[in-house]
Amino acid sequence: MKTGKLFCFGLIFSFLATACSFSSSLPYEERIALMKNEQYQKPEDISYFDLDYADYTNSVILSEAKQKIENQEDLVLFFYSDGCEHCHQLKPQFIKYICETKYIFTSINCSNPQNNATVYSQLFAQVYPDIFPETRLTPSFYFIKNGVPVASQIGLSTKQMKNYSYFCDFMDGYVKPAQ
Repeated sequence: MKTGKLFCFGLIFSFLATACSFSSSLPYEERIALMKNEQYQKPEDISYFDLDYADYTNSVILSEAKQKIENQEDLVLFFYSDGCEHCHQLKPQFIKYICETKYIFTSINCSNPQNNATVYSQLFAQVYPDIFPETRLTPSFYFIKNGVPVASQIGLSTKQMKNYSYFCDFMDGYVKPAQ
């Protein structure tokens, strides 16, 4: 079973690493077309910090993400971890963006035992040894069009995490509404 998980992780990250380009935005026609969920709303009496990513994204495990890629879906994979300080700092901006745009993002919680964060960490460090040290994994975004990664953002700057308009500009450079 452990070998199977390692193989699944290896396939996803090898695939993502070989196909990703690192740019600040995509031409409009190449942006990821995302479906919307009109039910995404922020409750009036709760702060964005207190909301959960899993309630505002399509939360999947790695094997489900692999299936989406194999099905040549358009999606944005968002990797986060419950104990990640940067993921916590990003939460108000990202969930506010989701509530305003209603876009459906696909998330993978690296704290979930089914995603085996240790294996994830080791493989990510192997795939991006110069860019992404083993201890700095999340938050990360992979922009996938027709099952092919077209861009990625590994980690975010303080400006992207804390400034809502800057975060919106960043996301709007990669996504658009589905027709």
